[in-house]
Amino acid sequence: MVSKDNTGGTSRHKVIIVAAGSGNRFGGDIPKQFALLKGRPVLMRTVDVFREYLPDADIIVVLSSSEMSRWASMCAEYGFESPRIVAGGASRTESVRNALAAIADCAVSADTLVFIHDGARPLLTAALLHRETEAFADSSVEALIPYTPLTDSLMTNCPDNAVSVDRSRFVAVQTPQVFRASTIISAYNAMPAESTLSDDASVVSKYAGAAIHLVEGEERNIKITYPLDLKIAGLYLDE
Repeated sequence: MVSKDNTGGTSRHKVIIVAAGSGNRFGGDIPKQFALLKGRPVLMRTVDVFREYLPDADIIVVLSSSEMSRWASMCAEYGFESPRIVAGGASRTESVRNALAAIADCAVSADTLVFIHDGARPLLTAALLHRETEAFADSSVEALIPYTPLTDSLMTNCPDNAVSVDRSRFVAVQTPQVFRASTIISAYNAMPAESTLSDDASVVSKYAGAAIHLVEGEERNIKITYPLDLKIAGLYLDE
């Protein structure tokens, strides 16, 4: 596999695309990030969006070691120039930690941003990335996540005494979650290896003490989890 030389020595922003999951809920013969969406692998579509909006960014794709050969074959088949690859870990948190270790080896400045995104969310738009980067014009912002409002009613998951809760107090969160590089790197360095946190914003909140800011997300920025999601994603692409 031929990798693009974007190791990030002079790039301002860093992008971590986490694609090391096995996708058990998706079923089938291959993980969801490699499934075809309108004739093109999901993960390639995800990478394409970042390359279009952040052409100078250092992009890292996190893959499980067992899937690297599959990705190499797909890149050759589609004539796709792969970003830098980092091996994933036993959990999402470990995978992100591995990618951050690779970023820490590069030069980062006070205004370097780290975007952490799910490889199976290929429908994000340049408009969302623009809203996120613009939010960091405020120097007090260290951590940012996109959200969408909840439309369903919520209840506690207590079969013997389920209780309704006020949905206006909650939102659904998406990726990319975005952080100042120094904040996210220091948070992961401070996080114990045995930590069970699986959300990057939670890691930053707990181990860097940073406030989490919200930015408007996108209804179309769905995560491919089940086969039906591929069909829904295809409808969005047809718009």
